[in-house]
Amino acid sequence: MTILRDCPGDDSAAVWADEFGLNLPVWCDNDLTIWDAVDMTFFKPQIVVIDRDMTVILRENNIDAFDRGEEAVIDAL
Repeated sequence: MTILRDCPGDDSAAVWADEFGLNLPVWCDNDLTIWDAVDMTFFKPQIVVIDRDMTVILRENNIDAFDRGEEAVIDAL
């Protein structure tokens, strides 16, 4: 499952899933409804950035880690 935090349009999740050939659910969560509904005692959604060598270069479970995730992606490019 993938949850996108910043979605510019209503069909962004579907376009993103098609672009990357995903067959798992992809949702937009601009207002953090899904994030807020998660019981953090048992589940911790994560930001995971994997480089082209399939090495995990960032694993973060804080919703405010978006900037660190974006920086890790840019550095990996």
